Amino acid sequence: MPSIRNHKGRFSRTKSVKKITKLILDRVQQKHKNNNRVSDHSYATFCNPVTPTENITASTLTDDDLTYIPPDLVPLSHCRLVTELDTLANQLKSCRECTIPLHLHDAKGVRCYGLTGIVYIICKNSSCQTLNRIKLGKVHFGREKKGVGIFDVNTKAATGFFFINSF
Repeated sequence: MPSIRNHKGRFSRTKSVKKITKLILDRVQQKHKNNNRVSDHSYATFCNPVTPTENITASTLTDDDLTYIPPDLVPLSHCRLVTELDTLANQLKSCRECTIPLHLHDAKGVRCYGLTGIVYIICKNSSCQTLNRIKLGKVHFGREKKGVGIFDVNTKAATGFFFINSF
């Protein structure tokens, strides 16, 4: 059970903690229903993530394995993401295995990471067919240089949020 503080910074009573815990559980249950979704824009539609074409279990593969299409991809037509065009253009120049340029029309989907994400594009070369991961923005790493990295756009947005709220 979480401990909740009041507006003076003191811990609140158990009764109000129970109310807040119930509210949180109700929101989680409502989120999992997904039956009554409402769009904030008329052109947006809801869909399920794209499923992989091969029968692969997610437990045997890591995120860094580039031989499969992740099951949680969302189509490009259903996303609004912040993109750094210079970074995107440099990565679309050629496939990582061959020299054929990549096109966004060949994208299988995007995996969102905050305000930006990674687009998965399959090479059109019939002998290559490599799955390329194209990052939509610049990244930096913390102390451990593991995983995807931290997108600069997300860091700048978070910094701006804290700066505005400090006044």
